This record gives sequence, C-alpha cells and structure tokens, in this order.
Amino acid sequence: MKLRLKKNPLFWIVAIISIVLDHLTKFWVVQNFQLEESLALWPGVFHFTYVTNTGAAFSLFSNG
Repeated sequence: MKLRLKKNPLFWIVAIISIVLDHLTKFWVVQNFQLEESLALWPGVFHFTYVTNTGAAFSLFSNG
C-alpha cells in the first residue's frame, strides 16, 4: 500500500496552516495575557487561557 500523503497537497496546505495558526495564537496569548487569564471567544465552547506546562505531555513528571 503506497502512502498517499505525498500526492495530496490539500493535506500539506491544511497541516502547514494549522501549525502556523497554532504558533501565532500561542505568541499572541503570551504577549497579551497574564498567567491564568482567560478570554471567551465563544462562551461555553471556545476560549483562550494562558497556562504553562513545566512537565512532559499532560504535565507528566512535573514538580508538584
């Protein structure tokens, strides 16, 4: 079975846009929010909250 990701430019476009948006929103939050501050963009559904993670994935192996 051949891998079709090489021939699917839509996949790569969506992946690159997603990564760029992820980095831009993280930068924006770090520059404009205080720690633990939150902004509801769609109340009850979607919001930005500035928190930090000092451990590995899902705060595994963090101190405390």
